[in-house]
Amino acid sequence: MLIGRSVVGEAARNFLGSLLATTGVAFFMLSITFLKRTPGVGMGFLLEVFPLFFPLALQFTVPLAVLTGVILTFSRMQADGEITSLAAAGIPIARIAAPVLSGAGLVALLALLALDVVSPFAAARLRAAKRDILHQLETSFRSGLRDLDLGRGRISFESFDGREFRDICFEYREPGRETMMLRAQSGAIAVTEDEQVHLELRKVQDAAPHRTREGDAYVRSGAIEASYPLAELTEGATSRRRRADLTMRQLAYVAARAIPHGGGAIASLDAAEELARRTALSASAFFFALVGIPLGIFSARAGRVGAFLMAIAPVLLVYFPLVMAGSNLARSGALPAFAAVWAGNLLLGAAGAALLLRMARR
Repeated sequence: MLIGRSVVGEAARNFLGSLLATTGVAFFMLSITFLKRTPGVGMGFLLEVFPLFFPLALQFTVPLAVLTGVILTFSRMQADGEITSLAAAGIPIARIAAPVLSGAGLVALLALLALDVVSPFAAARLRAAKRDILHQLETSFRSGLRDLDLGRGRISFESFDGREFRDICFEYREPGRETMMLRAQSGAIAVTEDEQVHLELRKVQDAAPHRTREGDAYVRSGAIEASYPLAELTEGATSRRRRADLTMRQLAYVAARAIPHGGGAIASLDAAEELARRTALSASAFFFALVGIPLGIFSARAGRVGAFLMAIAPVLLVYFPLVMAGSNLARSGALPAFAAVWAGNLLLGAAGAALLLRMARR
């Protein structure tokens, strides 16, 4: 049908323009956050890491771009009187919406394939690259006060002479406990193959407190040798971070292995949450299109800027908060993963179907 092709073509153009804009903004924000936490790294390291942010950003920007493209298309059609003219000619809104929803379903499928192939690859490469951050710092930092913010942990030092760091300060902000701070005149810092940040501090000036196997100890002088998991210093449990490296088939296998002891149950909950979140974010492109069609028609009088704001509002104020809350409930075991994480999609689907049905009856 010629009308369907025209509507899909316009929606596709708006979708691509919105995708470029939103992905660019998301990539910029991820890059700025990474640079803030890892100052002084070499350009070669940055060129290796930055492309990995694109597939990680697409899982959020694709649904937003679909919603924006659909709203802009249908708001323009309503403002120009095309929707009214087509209704007068006996062409119902459902017939106009069908090809757009089919295209959104295809986008959702492609997004699911990308999340299952590209995103795990990017997550694994990014995690492997982060293990080399401190080595990059060793080769690039030469003088002046240096500060590396890892999230929960912070490492700062005055200078590096090629072998040793001078005037080191190490902080570890463990939730629910007093911030641990170690100060030393010199020492070495390295990241081991098993992702442990290894510290060898000499001439320790202060440690409040230094945690040992026997408990907390306050050290005023001497030497300290300790290791801390890189995943804990960079906010996030190792098991949850490594779930992002797995394909959906692997996640389903881990989620099915619910072992009630030894940490297995936690791993299975994390895997189930990751699997539900990937499928929910991918499928959200379809549900965003479903709710975007009536929103676009209702927002016709608001203009393109108003229509765009109507696209942002349900995402920022409703959908993504529901997904994050559902993810937390799924990881804690309070609710089944798919029921918790898919709640946002079901809400959007119900709202979109109700609005379209109301418009069809008018």
